[in-house]
Amino acid sequence: MKKRIYIILLLFLAVSLFSLEIGASVTTGSLNLSPDRKKDDSTISGTDYLYGTSVFAKAPVADNLVLETGLYYDPVLRYSVSALLNYRSDYFQLKAGPFFGFLNDWDTILKPGISTEVLVDVPGTVFARLNADSSIGGRIVRDGDYLQEKSALGIGFYIPNAICEVSLTNKTYTEKTSSGELENYFRQYAFSTDIYQKNRPYRVKLTFAYQTRTLTFIEAATVEHVLNSLVLGTRLDVKTSDKLDIFVDLESNVYSFGEADDTFIDLADSGIGVYLFSLTAGFRFSLD
Repeated sequence: MKKRIYIILLLFLAVSLFSLEIGASVTTGSLNLSPDRKKDDSTISGTDYLYGTSVFAKAPVADNLVLETGLYYDPVLRYSVSALLNYRSDYFQLKAGPFFGFLNDWDTILKPGISTEVLVDVPGTVFARLNADSSIGGRIVRDGDYLQEKSALGIGFYIPNAICEVSLTNKTYTEKTSSGELENYFRQYAFSTDIYQKNRPYRVKLTFAYQTRTLTFIEAATVEHVLNSLVLGTRLDVKTSDKLDIFVDLESNVYSFGEADDTFIDLADSGIGVYLFSLTAGFRFSLD
């Protein structure tokens, strides 16, 4: 863990030397199924926290072309590094480039992949976006080998002082273990409303979602652990000055229930363990 923290700090210092905008965030929470979970576990606790750090930067390369790079943490996909070129015109945006799974297995420092995102936008009316990330190579044969996959589809529209979107997101992390394979899968159906007002230094995004998290132990006998949740998400972005923005993104379960081989997984009945959440807090700083 200490080595990983040192690498994150070195990356952050390196990108800050040439980037016009830099940022960092910390993510923690209990709204997850831990990859360290055992197949015979029969409970889900709201005190089992996962946590990680992201650092990121972006800088213009040419007219309508921006380089976006960073190290990113995701509770399902774990760590990855990417360097994407983002081209945007009045009605179209294309973002593409390599990404690498980063130090998720100590024997594989970098796991290569490709990331693409397409956005078609009629300003002030409607938009649609499609994102696909996938590791290169379809075989995992050695203990610790893994694949990262993500896809997202969204369709939205504009109303006065708000942007609304309906979206579907899938994430999968599959790794080879000594006894078979372990697949961590996430699916989300969501409706979000991004609320803003001109000349105000803040904006709020509200998200209503249904999330399914599935941890599958693919062995001689396949076992699935499933956590289903109705979730309310609240994100607050505040522009504190011309150079500094801060943001807080909180997802809270309204109701959750678990399954394992068609039987319920027990959740806490009272106390802090009842509350499942995911919290991300960070900042963006402009050097321009």
